[in-house]
Amino acid sequence: MDEDADHEDRTPPKHPAKRPDVAERIRLRKDKETSVVQMGWRALCRDMRITDRIEQIIPEVTRIRVETCLLLNLHFIRLLEEGKAIPPIDQNLVGRAMQCTYSKRPPADPDLHETFRAHYLPLCVNRPASSCLPRISDILLDQRNQLLSNVKNHVAVRFEARHRAFVRLLIEEAAQEVPFLAAAKEDLDSCTRILTTATLWRPNESIEQLLPEYPRLYGVIPPEAARRLQALADAIRPHVGPLPAAPAAKPHLYLPWLSRIAREFSDRGRRSFALVPQAAFSAPFLAITPTTWPELLPKAGKRKAPEALLDAFPAIGRLTSLGKSFANRITTDGVSASEYFLVEKKRAPKEEREVRIHPNQRVVGLDPGKSPDFLTGATVRGDWNGTDRQSGELHLGTREFYHRAGFKKRTFLMSRWMARDADVAWFNERAPSGDGLGLEEFGGRVTAVTGSMYALIRFHTARRVRKLRRRVTVQKQREVDRVCAEITGGKRAVVAFGAATVGKGGAKGQCGPCEAVRRRLSSHHGATVVMVEEFRTSRRCSTCLSGVGGFMVSRRRRIIEDGVPTVSRGGEGSYETCHNVRACTNPLCRIVWNRDVNAARNIAWICVSMARGESRPAEFTRAGVWGGATRRISP
Repeated sequence: MDEDADHEDRTPPKHPAKRPDVAERIRLRKDKETSVVQMGWRALCRDMRITDRIEQIIPEVTRIRVETCLLLNLHFIRLLEEGKAIPPIDQNLVGRAMQCTYSKRPPADPDLHETFRAHYLPLCVNRPASSCLPRISDILLDQRNQLLSNVKNHVAVRFEARHRAFVRLLIEEAAQEVPFLAAAKEDLDSCTRILTTATLWRPNESIEQLLPEYPRLYGVIPPEAARRLQALADAIRPHVGPLPAAPAAKPHLYLPWLSRIAREFSDRGRRSFALVPQAAFSAPFLAITPTTWPELLPKAGKRKAPEALLDAFPAIGRLTSLGKSFANRITTDGVSASEYFLVEKKRAPKEEREVRIHPNQRVVGLDPGKSPDFLTGATVRGDWNGTDRQSGELHLGTREFYHRAGFKKRTFLMSRWMARDADVAWFNERAPSGDGLGLEEFGGRVTAVTGSMYALIRFHTARRVRKLRRRVTVQKQREVDRVCAEITGGKRAVVAFGAATVGKGGAKGQCGPCEAVRRRLSSHHGATVVMVEEFRTSRRCSTCLSGVGGFMVSRRRRIIEDGVPTVSRGGEGSYETCHNVRACTNPLCRIVWNRDVNAARNIAWICVSMARGESRPAEFTRAGVWGGATRRISP
């Protein structure tokens, strides 16, 4: 009897079963993926009562979003100044902060309510009593999830970039005593990378242990410089947070370190940043689901049963006549709408997942960038041997892309409209920045925003602004399609897309057009997209696989001689390395390359080699960095 009782005590507790509707939803979505159709809201729903209700809700939701971000930022600043721990950034914290901005009942979190009552409210000018439109609680729940995602991504996505920028700043200051650390731009970059790795991802290894992985420094760096890097690593590690770094899992644990980085930037005259992203005044996209649908209907009569409402919900659109079955989600800002529906996952058979390249098939290697070209490509055929120069070149300019997409016109119109609005013009000219890191400093931002809140919301949620945003979105999508057509040439091409790796092997974030083009190539243009790691693709000649070095160009500086501006030439230090030009170091080759074109050709060659069943060329592997790789032409 006692043994049975002990056995029952040791039995692990059972997890509560999922709700039947949630389990059914998961089952239906198992082998499906979400697709999106964008269209005008009035073409989807012609019920003016619903449209009027949306126009009424949007300004109120915008105000709550803006005030929630201000309150959270002020709350984190206050806790850091008082030496208190930052609470986990979760749904409870964001939901309670939103509740402070519209509810008359204080939230359960005493610290947050104290920040709102004693620090936030005294800064607000002409703020009405806490109130909220009736029947929008479910809409606010969806906005809470969006804000939570924005706050966590603000910390997690930008954490490494800000840490790396701070490390680079410390190395530049240390270079005044140890000149080797910044003797050349490449040396500074290598020192920044090794110190970032030592302070984030591999805290148990010393600089000496990491040096063999950095060829530019190994065997060259003076002992004094290595000791200085080790001293910087030992000084940084205790303050970062839990190591190895995991800002995506627990972002609140890294806010003290980010706050210190922001203060150091501000003290040195560098551009600082806020702990919480500032919510935009533009109209948010409201989620229309079976849960939020009753809140958009005029309040009259008895509420419908959930089953009847779920059956009636898809009938608001006309796209059901096209044979597509919509999911239970639509987002809209009152002008444009996005309809989400489920489609079967496109899974090719296992034997067809391997990339096969026909000898005459078009193969395109793409090297992502930012400026001046967001994509640089090299086009070859499937039978390319990697040596001859049969390839064509693609240069897709960032500035041209955004100009053709209408961003320049949008900026011009918004600037003109804001200049004509006196309240908005005053705010843009005199309002303090939101990057303040003290209660008094950030309090000026809170006072300015709350004082001009309704003028800013009225301007940024106007229908003309929303129509302009939709117009630019449509033009941008057309421009993405034009770029994809230029890449594929109207054929079923194989596109080798460069993917830089950073940190612990994760993919580096790319600029907006790159990601949109990559997704569109495979979904709408029939291209086979292969992600290729960019390791050393820009450091090897794409003809002979020898190393490439910097190309020296004449440096010209504008100086004042006798009050007359002139351009200096020659003299000591009159040459510098051109970043975008590389020269092959092989005496039998000596080709001068555009850096991005050379990288694109190497990316294409890696893809072609691996499609033929060969392994990745040793020159582009970490194991083959130290030699042993066979060159295509003999020296």
